[in-house]
Amino acid sequence: MLLLQFLRLIFTCPLREKTAHHARLGFLFHPLIKKTRNNSEENASSSDIVLDALNMAESVTAKFERIMERLETLCLIENRLDSMASTMARIESTLSRLAADVMMLKEGAGKREKRLTELQTSINYNEDDVAELQKNLYAHRAQLD
Repeated sequence: MLLLQFLRLIFTCPLREKTAHHARLGFLFHPLIKKTRNNSEENASSSDIVLDALNMAESVTAKFERIMERLETLCLIENRLDSMASTMARIESTLSRLAADVMMLKEGAGKREKRLTELQTSINYNEDDVAELQKNLYAHRAQLD
């Protein structure tokens, strides 16, 4: 009966209430220890059973506490991974926006380069026209003179 109460107490104890948990366990164990010491005149096998149950309960408690500590550590790791995942998502989003901006800049640079080439061709054509017009001008001045 006491073992069932003990197990019920362990498995219904909230994760964050360790000090209260230990106080409840001490409250539970001390009467068991006193009872087994006071009843030493009784049947030795029944006190051995109680001591074995008490030892088993203490062993289970220690293992349970280690498990709970590891679970808390896993919770911290999970929180950190969630934080890292959200950071990575923000970074990926920023990188895709930057990649789109780079593509737009490349397209704009390509258009400007094409326009520059057209303007250079036009300037060369106009320079040729100006050179020919200057020749004609010099020829006409020579005729006028």
